[in-house]
Amino acid sequence: MIMRVEFDDSGVLLLKEIQRLTGLKTYAEVFNNALTAFDWAAKQSNQGRLIVGLDDTQNVYQALDLPALRPKMIVGSLKGQAA
Repeated sequence: MIMRVEFDDSGVLLLKEIQRLTGLKTYAEVFNNALTAFDWAAKQSNQGRLIVGLDDTQNVYQALDLPALRPKMIVGSLKGQAA
């Protein structure tokens, strides 16, 4: 599928920074990885789990808070799918 997506300057800078941090060469790679991560996160959230960044050296975490991942926003069709 071919999609046309427009980004403002800050969006382009963010895409380039993600490429730099991850070593991904193309925007398609960035988006494919992002979709995979978002799919996993949505399934975890649908099962009542938090998505967190963990600093296990200090035993602290920070939860990811995206409106689309709040339980009431998850589409019912994800219910019951394996993670």
